[in-house]
Amino acid sequence: MREKVHKVLIVDDDKDTCRIMSSIFREKGYRVNSAYDGETALQRVSQKPYDLMILDYHLSKEDGLSIFEKTSRIKPFLKTIMISASANEAVKEKAQNLGAYEFFHKPFDIEHLLSVVKRALTNQEPRGFKYGMLKDTGENIGVIGSKKKGG
Repeated sequence: MREKVHKVLIVDDDKDTCRIMSSIFREKGYRVNSAYDGETALQRVSQKPYDLMILDYHLSKEDGLSIFEKTSRIKPFLKTIMISASANEAVKEKAQNLGAYEFFHKPFDIEHLLSVVKRALTNQEPRGFKYGMLKDTGENIGVIGSKKKGG
């Protein structure tokens, strides 16, 4: 029996971050789509069955929490991992209350993100910070999101 191919949506207004993450996730066997803004993310979530969404907090027109709230209404069981370069504790707490599976600070270690994604996709528990908020040091070669930009 073949193993399920998981579908991941990566939402970040930084196109380079989306391209790099998409490439890495495809190499690991995931089906990946990207969205560079919240409106496109909402369209994709309503049209396709994703298993997980990686969502940046800082987007061009609407913040990631607002998009998360809307996608949660469309697909309540979509596991979501939030990422951000500059989110404060209030943002992280709201993400937790909305049911984010995890919150990563940019820059983050891609291998750590991949392991959390794998755990989220194999874990049958509902969303919600099961493993606590992570703050990666970003001190190894697999760092994503180190470019100083708004998100």
